[in-house]
Amino acid sequence: NSFNDYTNYGVRNIRTDEQHRFDAVFDVDGAWRLLGGVARTERSNSETFFEEADNRLDTVDAGVRRDFLSGSVLSLIARHGRGEYFNRPDLSPVYQLDNGFTQREQEIRAAWPVGGKTTLQGRLVHVAREHEHFPARDYSGMVGSLSIAVRATDKLTLTGNAGRELGAYQSDASSYASTER
Repeated sequence: NSFNDYTNYGVRNIRTDEQHRFDAVFDVDGAWRLLGGVARTERSNSETFFEEADNRLDTVDAGVRRDFLSGSVLSLIARHGRGEYFNRPDLSPVYQLDNGFTQREQEIRAAWPVGGKTTLQGRLVHVAREHEHFPARDYSGMVGSLSIAVRATDKLTLTGNAGRELGAYQSDASSYASTER
């Protein structure tokens, strides 16, 4: 993490993000697939960092995917998660620091082969996070990404990507941050 995140510039914070995931795909027939998965995402900091506190999110998701003869793929996925903050001070009505949240997502994912060497991929997701005790910390909105990959040779692929994400960032004046890349 950048030292700009702190008022004590002599403190170094190392953030560790871990994700463990299991996905399953069931072939219903030639074109249709049922999707399922479970995941645990955990974020921890070597120093106390209130704005992006240590947390764990356990999710389960289910969906359906259609594979087209053209090579295109379209998926619809619903995801539900339960999260908790840890290594954080007790609940505080002044700072509205909560100890848990739920997160729901509905996602549309697609891939389109464009010609023999180019593929477009996109995803559009509505994400909503609700906190147990302090609804002022809740947020929701659209996120997503669009990428293009061009296989120039057998050993070289050029890729471009653009996207928008929402994530928790809890300060006195904010509950989340929007990142555009």
